[in-house]
Amino acid sequence: MSANAPFFAHAGFGCMVCADRVVVVMDYALPASQRYYHTAKEKGFLIDVTKGKGRKSLLLLDNGAVIVSHISSLTMRRRLSNITKDNAEEDSLQRDTPEEMASTGDSKGEDIADESD
Repeated sequence: MSANAPFFAHAGFGCMVCADRVVVVMDYALPASQRYYHTAKEKGFLIDVTKGKGRKSLLLLDNGAVIVSHISSLTMRRRLSNITKDNAEEDSLQRDTPEEMASTGDSKGEDIADESD
């Protein structure tokens, strides 16, 4: 996968959210979350993916949209942090080419050359 490819997290009922666009994950029970919910609904920026189930989490996106989900905020945070962690591991694996190690000053390539003498 390329380094610029978007990564998505399941937000409920087959709906996916781009992990790079999520700014905040909030528990819906918080008064601030409910204010965001009502404001977004009034302005037309609310995306409801609960399918009538209870509201458990609120995701604020970088474009001002608000997603309300029936998935708990803890589960959403775990899903998004796992994606971030996986991206970091994938990026480190992609940098292990000899050309990139030389450009970053990594000494792995130099050690191999010294052992052959």
